[in-house]
Amino acid sequence: MEYGMAGPFVGPREYAARRRRLMQALGAGSAAVFVAGSDSRRNGDVDHPFRQDSTFFYLTGFEEPEAVAVLRPGAKQPFTLIVRPHDPVQAVWVGPRAGVEGACATYGADQAFSIEELDQRLPELLRGTKELHYSMGQSGPLAEKVQRGLIDYVAARREGAQRGAVPLEAWRDPEPLVDGLRVLKTPAEVKALRKAIDVTGAGILAAMCAVRPGMHEYEVQAILEATYRGEGAIRDGFPAIVAAGANSCTLHYTANRQRIEDGDLLLMDTGAEWDLYSADVTRTVPANGRFTSAQRAVYDVVLEAQAAGIAKTRPGAGFHDVHNASLRTLVRGLV
Repeated sequence: MEYGMAGPFVGPREYAARRRRLMQALGAGSAAVFVAGSDSRRNGDVDHPFRQDSTFFYLTGFEEPEAVAVLRPGAKQPFTLIVRPHDPVQAVWVGPRAGVEGACATYGADQAFSIEELDQRLPELLRGTKELHYSMGQSGPLAEKVQRGLIDYVAARREGAQRGAVPLEAWRDPEPLVDGLRVLKTPAEVKALRKAIDVTGAGILAAMCAVRPGMHEYEVQAILEATYRGEGAIRDGFPAIVAAGANSCTLHYTANRQRIEDGDLLLMDTGAEWDLYSADVTRTVPANGRFTSAQRAVYDVVLEAQAAGIAKTRPGAGFHDVHNASLRTLVRGLV
């Protein structure tokens, strides 16, 4: 888990603490199953860059695709990882995998198995549970396979109940419980968020200093991304929006191909990612370094609205309190 020059702020102890808190919320007699992301083919023999499923990473810190985590509160071995085995041939091409041994030694699993044993191991791990926690409808080949297997398992339990076996009492979505854990950030999470924001700020400042009429939007995007990588952020949190002129009115414009003209405003909506925590910052600047009077008037209203929202942001305030404070300022200034 090596993220940039400073390394990760969130480490194995915190992942273990998250699992303990979740298992306390699940209660005895339950099991929760989580699925990692899958590789996605780009073209030929090239895959898209892999980014782990957020929930899976939040609970395990495990970065590799094609893995399953099972939590069994109260069990002798409550945390199981089912992962791709180490493959010496693949290691030559794309690097080593953690494998079964690394799942325990590096990622703190109480036991681990090869993903090739999934069909056998998953029913064994769920034996005797009263409640199953798994999020239905996840995309990806492994998630679909796991869902089919769980449905078959529940059906078998139901049929067995007719012969005296104990049926499964409930199937629940674990995401609300995980979301509850995320509401209050730990000091390590705050550090990761601050780092993502600081790196993003450095990128935006570099882009603001470099932009000139005649450049293209993708050149500004390159400045943002080069700064992020130089600061140690290995990926963006989302595709950067770099929109000049009328393009800035398209909410999720990502083509980033247009030439930037004299007199254009340039909108940048971007964020670096650190420990899988993403910043999300929008700034609008005049491409030639000076606002027109009309541009300045609108900019000042938006800046005032931002300040009004920040002033309302405090413990105990609701989302709509902040939103409405900014909205009232915008309406007063623009309507």
